[in-house]
Order: sequence, then C-alpha cells, then structure tokens
Amino acid sequence: MFAREAARINILIVDDEPKNLSVLETLLDDARYRIVRAESADKALLALIADEFALLILDVRMPGMNGLELAHMIKARKKTAHVPIIFLSAYYNEDQHPMEAYSTGAVDFLHKPVNASILRSKVAVFAELHLRNLENAAVNRELLAEIAQRRQISEQLSRLNETLEERVRERTEALREKELRLRQAADSARLTYVEVDFLHGQVRKAENFATVMGYSPTADEEAQMASGPGQLILHVLEQDRERVAQRLSANVSATVPAKIDYRVLGENQVVRWIQSEWFVESDADGKPESAILINLDVTERKEAGDRLRESEERYRQLADSMPQMVWTANGSGELDYYNARWCEFTEIGPEQYGNFANWLPMLHPNDADRTISAWRTSVNAGTPYRAECRLWDRRLNCYAWYLGSAVPVRNDLGQVVRWIGTCTEIDEQKRTEEALRRANLALEDFAYAASHDLQEPLRNMAIYTQLLKHKLDAQLTVEAAGFMKVIIDGAQRMARLVSDLLAFTEVSNFDRREVSAIDANEVLDRVLIDLEQAALESGAEITRDELPSVSVQEVHLQQLFQNLVGNALKYRRDGRAPRVHISAHRQTGEWQFCINDNGIGVAPEHREKIFGIFKRLHAKGGKYEGTGIGLAICQRIVGNYGGRIWLESEVGQGTTCHFTIPYEATFH
Repeated sequence: MFAREAARINILIVDDEPKNLSVLETLLDDARYRIVRAESADKALLALIADEFALLILDVRMPGMNGLELAHMIKARKKTAHVPIIFLSAYYNEDQHPMEAYSTGAVDFLHKPVNASILRSKVAVFAELHLRNLENAAVNRELLAEIAQRRQISEQLSRLNETLEERVRERTEALREKELRLRQAADSARLTYVEVDFLHGQVRKAENFATVMGYSPTADEEAQMASGPGQLILHVLEQDRERVAQRLSANVSATVPAKIDYRVLGENQVVRWIQSEWFVESDADGKPESAILINLDVTERKEAGDRLRESEERYRQLADSMPQMVWTANGSGELDYYNARWCEFTEIGPEQYGNFANWLPMLHPNDADRTISAWRTSVNAGTPYRAECRLWDRRLNCYAWYLGSAVPVRNDLGQVVRWIGTCTEIDEQKRTEEALRRANLALEDFAYAASHDLQEPLRNMAIYTQLLKHKLDAQLTVEAAGFMKVIIDGAQRMARLVSDLLAFTEVSNFDRREVSAIDANEVLDRVLIDLEQAALESGAEITRDELPSVSVQEVHLQQLFQNLVGNALKYRRDGRAPRVHISAHRQTGEWQFCINDNGIGVAPEHREKIFGIFKRLHAKGGKYEGTGIGLAICQRIVGNYGGRIWLESEVGQGTTCHFTIPYEATFH
C-alpha cells in the first residue's frame, strides 16, 4: 500500500527573479512539500526531465523563453503533459493574458502580488490530487498481484476438477452395464417388454404389452402367446413380418443387444411403429437360456422424423433458390450442407463437407485464422457466430467481403443440435465504410490542422494590434481607436471560436477501453474550483445533492459540468444573484443529472435550436459572450454514451438542463 505519510510532493516554481522565488518558497513552506526552484525556462525543463512534479507555478514574463512558450513545450511532451500549471503575472490584461494562459492548457492564472491563502489552497488541492493518483497506482499494483494469485489458484482448481471428472467417468463406465435394464424399463409410459424362457418354451409379457402394441388380444391369442415365442410377430405388418422373423431368429444366438424397427397393425387398421431391443442371456456353453424383448412405441418419433425430412427438403429447396449462400452444421460444428449458390461460388461439393477448415483455400490469408477461430469459439460456447471475412470470387478473380453468420438450434434440453449459417456479400458496404472512415479522418485532420494553424496568426493579430494601439495611443483618433478595438475583440473571439471548434472535434476521439466508473462529486468539485472566480463576481449560490459514480471518461463529465454550470452563471438576470443546484436521480437503466438555475430562461421555440453548433440566441459582442459551441459539445458527449440532453425552461424564471448517462454506456 502507498505510504501517504512518507511521500513528499514535488512543486516546481519558475521565475527569473530570485526574490520572487524566495517569496513563493516562504508562502509554500510545508513539511509535505519539496520546493524546486528554476530561474529560467531551460532550468525548468531540466528539472521536469529529472523528476516528477505535482504542480508547476510559472511566471508569464521571463527573458528568453517566456512562460507561455514554456507551457506549450511542457504540454507537448507526453511525460509532462499531465503536470498542472498555475501562471503568475504582475502584468494584467483582462482579455489577453488569461486567454493565452488557458489556451496553453494551464489550470489557473493568478496576479501578483499573490493572495497567500488562495495560493496555498490551490496548491493543496493539486497536492492532494497527486497523492490520490499515487495511491491509486499502488492499489492497482496490489490488485494485479492479487489477480495473478487468484488465477494461479483457479488453474490449480481446474486441474483438480479434471482429475475428479476423470474418476467420475471411470465409475460411470463401470456402472453403465449394471444399470442398462433399469434404464430401458423406465424409458417412458409407451414402453413394454416380453420375457422369453427358452428352457421351458414360455413367454411372459408386461400387462401393457397389448396396449403399447395397439391391439386388444383374444383369449386364444393370449394362450398362443404364452405357449411360445413364435406368436411374437402375430400383429407385425405383413410387409415387415419376414424381416422381423429373420432378425429375431438371428438374435437368439447374439452376444450383444440388437435393435429393429417395424410396423404393427392394430385395431381399426391403425399402423404403429415399434422399436424392439433384444437382450439374450446364455449359459457357460453359450446356449441361450432366456431373453428380454423391450418394445417402444416410436410412432410419433417416426412421424416427426418424416415431417422433419420433408421440412428439411423444403428448406433445402428454398435455400437452393436463394441468391445468398446458405450452409448448415451439426451440433459439433461439422458442416453437412451447402446450398446451390455456395457450391456454384466455391465449386465445393458434398465430398468436402465436414471441417470448417475446408474454407481455407477461399479465405484471405489475413482473415483465415481469425474467421476459423471465431467459429470454433461459437461452437464451444454455443453462442451465435458472426465474422466478416474476404472470400475468393472466381468470377471476378479477386477477394470480396462477406458477412458470415450462424445461429444455434437447440433441443428441449437446451443442447445445440444444429447450426444454420449464411454468407452475405457486403463488399460494397465495406468499401463505403472505408471511404467514409477515410473522409472522417481527413476531416478530423483538417479540423486539427486548421485549428492549430489559426491560433498563431490570431494571437499575433491581437498582440500586435495592442502594441500598435499602445505605441500610437496619443496620435489615434477616437474612430481609429474604435477600429483597433474591433480588430482585437474579433481576433480574441475568433481564437475562442477555434479553440471551441477543436474541442468539439475531439469529443468523439477517445479510447472506449479506458472508460470506467468515476465519482461525479469529485469531478464537480474540480469544476467549481475553476468557476470560483465567476461565482464570486456574480455572488452566485451553488448547491448540490450527493452525485453517483458513472461510467464515462472524466474529461467528458468535466466538460458537461463546465459548460452547463458555466451557462447557469453566465445567463443570469439583472439585479439577481444566480442560484444553481446540481442533482442526479436514478432512472430505469440510467442516471439523470439536473442543473437548475434562476436565470433568464429560454423560449420554447429555441430549446432545440440552441444545441446546434454555432447557434446563439444573443447578438455577438453583446451582454452574453460565447461561441455557440458549448451546448453542441454537451450534446455530442451525451450522445456518444447513448444518453439524452434537453431543457425545461420558462422565460424570466430559469432553466433546468437534464442529461442522462446509462449505467453501462452504449457507445455510438
């Protein structure tokens, strides 16, 4: 387990003024912290390479490489990209500096002189977060060790079970012969028997013998039956009588049980199918002493078999007429039928039925192992089979994509007795999907490139226009100053728009394997820290209920809270402090989150419109700033997890924004 008490937290402070570094060291004097100083960007980079830091406190203005450039370089490196950055600056530009700082990936921007309590509080939050990450890593290592130990125990138990099963099989084999007669006698209510005594020439039959055989015997027939075995075939259908007589005669000297199916003619000329099994007991010299003939009425089974054969014949005729390739296999996965379309496509005939591996000559080399392995897995597990693979098309002299699928057919006991499979051509669909995938990748690449390439010229436009305004301030007319302000505002708004557009593009680009349950309370805590300044300025009161753990990526839930709570603070009524409440309710199959406010509200006709990209209800440059992308990002995030988002609102009374997250996310 990770020892929290023994851990010291590394904090890197970077400033070109030694006195400023000394002040920060004094403010952060704490036995838990190890403060590392760096008087330049180069020294800071060396420190980051040599050690791991929980937090970086960085001065904006430094000679050589400034803080913003250093931050860009830190975030570009995989090893240091996760390190939180707090910017410090004695120079304050309400729009430019914070925007540039946050665009580098910084978590906060503070002005000098720094409020000591605020700085210590923020540092404590990141120190605690760092310790939790270390604790989680330690717990993960322990869990992996425990899993390995349990796997070893499971393997030992498996070997023990195999040994026990082998012993059970041996015992079962030893008892099978002794239990044979009892098992036959208890087969069903339509079971009867006849016992023949060869030494005394007598026949003893079960009471239900005549009923099972389908007739009502006369007194004479009963007497004849008892006097000898010759009367056993009295009611056998004439067409089968000679065959049955020969088999019974041959079975008198048989050393193993023998079976025979035949028809009997009962009352009202009703024909019934009987299955007889003959067991002979002989003396030491091999001379028959007695025999038991067990008779079973199998009429329904025979008729069902006939119906099944007719059904299979109709099925095969139908399958042969289909343009789709159809095949079947027995319960063990051995292929036993291909329709005409398959035989025409592959030139495989009945002589090559059986093993699925016979597909190998037709399968693309890159698909063969995967396709056959998937089939064996389905057969072993009894689960539906589905695999996409490329098959050689002799007509086109090339490989084409096909979707192979099969479903198991089960008997009344749930055992798989047959597989019915098809192969459907999906070549055009696959080509369309591939073209769409390439188009989406190209579009994403374009969005990334465009966003990154636009950031620098926009930043330069704003900076140099500000420098020009500062240099020529005394010479500028009121009109010229206004023009420059329009340029600066436009460049800054465009930079925000590009940043938001990049965020919108990145929403769907995540590894779904990394999704796990996270505590929504902890995520909201971090968001409220980021929104603390906006809440203080507006006098907002933010309340909350206990929130659940949900299966989403942390960054996505953070974006949802950031946008929705941020909107609740932004779109407030004049003269009234915002009141915001965050809650969650358990629904069928999903969690429903609610963010309620007392703001300006949204008219009914606009409640759907505002979720569109670039859709704004307020004029640009007016009271409510924004790019019109925030809610579109929220809708895309929720949609990716199979959830929904909507508003309930009344103009002038406030808004409640709802979004849902399924218990187990279904990705789209």
